[in-house]
Amino acid sequence: MLAGSAGPYTGAMHKSALFFLIFCLFAGVAGADLSPVAPAARSPSGEGWLAKGENIMFGDRKNAFSLDVTHDFTDGYAQNVWNFQLNYSQPNMIFRLQGRRSLHLLYITGKTKGAAPLERLRLYDYDIEKNANVSQFGVGISQDAVVWNPGRFYFGGGVGPYVKEYKNDFISAQFMFGIRGFAGYSFGRVNAELIYLHFSDGHLSELNRGMNTFGLNMSYSF
Repeated sequence: MLAGSAGPYTGAMHKSALFFLIFCLFAGVAGADLSPVAPAARSPSGEGWLAKGENIMFGDRKNAFSLDVTHDFTDGYAQNVWNFQLNYSQPNMIFRLQGRRSLHLLYITGKTKGAAPLERLRLYDYDIEKNANVSQFGVGISQDAVVWNPGRFYFGGGVGPYVKEYKNDFISAQFMFGIRGFAGYSFGRVNAELIYLHFSDGHLSELNRGMNTFGLNMSYSF
């Protein structure tokens, strides 16, 4: 085989390596220390609602349920597609950052408006069929991290793998990644977040236009 040429199993090896890295990431997350936070004096800064070492998204609580409601804007304009996601989360630490690991039940519902071909270059470019029904369920897991926490506000992002029922005009693979960005405010037990969700299979399949959604998340911790 000539130097620099790809063998017949190169693509499969790359996918296997990617899946192995994802497995290692979440195996490490699953082993994170979730022991109860030791009792601590409330912060002397006047933010008396949160003790030192507590997670901004949970306080001293160890569980949360939340609901995402997002609308699809793939290709830069509103599709007739909504995403609803029910989440169960627990607090953890990831690279010394406050984090949360979550299980997701995803429901995508609606029909596409379609789209004209894009003028800009894209690795796999194709038209979204008009009125294509994309309604389906999916499940996923993710790890989030808070990167900035001024007072009761917090900002961060996360990523995780998902599996959905079948391929659609956005993503032809059943396996996909979910990337999340959020800006939140903690009221205590209840948190509110503005969220951006991007779903893609990373071009592991033939057709991958991705899904870009914006919306709200409301959570309750206990």
